[in-house]
Amino acid sequence: SPATHRPLMLRYLVPSRTEFFELFSRSAEISVRAAVALEAMIEGGGDPPAQAQAITELEDEGDKVVHAIMAQLYRTFVTPLDREDIAALAHSLDDVLDMIEEAASDLIIFRVDQPMPAAKRHFSESVSLWWRNSEHPDQGTIFDSFDEMSAIVSDTPRLVPIDCAIS
Repeated sequence: SPATHRPLMLRYLVPSRTEFFELFSRSAEISVRAAVALEAMIEGGGDPPAQAQAITELEDEGDKVVHAIMAQLYRTFVTPLDREDIAALAHSLDDVLDMIEEAASDLIIFRVDQPMPAAKRHFSESVSLWWRNSEHPDQGTIFDSFDEMSAIVSDTPRLVPIDCAIS
């Protein structure tokens, strides 16, 4: 009878798994690793081209996770969050990695040995925020942190002074 099949059908329609949050967590963890690598690059003392290459590899890994999130989104009928929010979060996480990779590339291209102290401080605050969110990646912490992260990013001075001369 139809009533006996209802629980089985609901298992397919109502998500009981946590793939999206696991993928968000994985993406956040990659972002933290990339941010820590960039922070080490900013602090100096390493091999900048090798550090930039490691960041590029992390960004590639992050792209794969974003693709997995979007593939899961297309396969899932009922999602744990609004579809638009899942897509927006996936793209935002990708944008963070893209910006980290771009900053690393800029440090190499412009041969910046010592970024501005204020930029170092703000970047360190951003890394701390990512650490905090990657430890407890649930809907509340992910969405609550957007405003805080936006405030830090918009208030962060450029890593490379505008009048920087290329040597």
